[in-house]
Amino acid sequence: MKQLKSHISPIIFLGFLLLSNTSCDNNDDKTNAADNANTTVVVEEKAPRVEVKMAGQGERKDVVATSVPAPLVAKVDPRVKTAKDVKWVEYVPVEADKWDTARDYYIVMYTYKNVPYEDWYYGNGEMIKSEEKISLPNSGVLPKEVVKAIMETYPGYEIVEVDRENDKNEIMYEVELKQGEKKAKVKFLPNGNVFKAK
Repeated sequence: MKQLKSHISPIIFLGFLLLSNTSCDNNDDKTNAADNANTTVVVEEKAPRVEVKMAGQGERKDVVATSVPAPLVAKVDPRVKTAKDVKWVEYVPVEADKWDTARDYYIVMYTYKNVPYEDWYYGNGEMIKSEEKISLPNSGVLPKEVVKAIMETYPGYEIVEVDRENDKNEIMYEVELKQGEKKAKVKFLPNGNVFKAK
């Protein structure tokens, strides 16, 4: 038993060293997420509840849950029933959105297990897309292929925000990047290919 105790202390110390080398600098809002010889991906933490705005110039109107169409309520993600901070919004598109203005659009924003979500639906209950706000820093948030693509395509840029999206059953990662005054918003597929860049 005495011999076992002598090995435990070095193991605990080694574990402490590993944890302290991988922990944050605690610079309040910035933490190194990945290092490369030419690129440092820096992450800025956001407040836990961030409202995501889907591209569109239309009007957002807060609505009470009882005014949401019954077909939508019947098909809404089950997480909404036990979620916190549930907020319903009706979205009224304008011509500039290039959306079908005859359709009804609803957004439900909620927090489930401390993760903010924003789900978009048609009035008939068909899901358009779902966004999950990814809290940074968080190891393993992005697939390795996406991290590699960022470092190769956007060297020196900082990761500001990441959303994991499920858009018609296709998983994508919308990554907001900045380098000084330059900004980019890129949707990556899990394999690192760029789906869309702004």
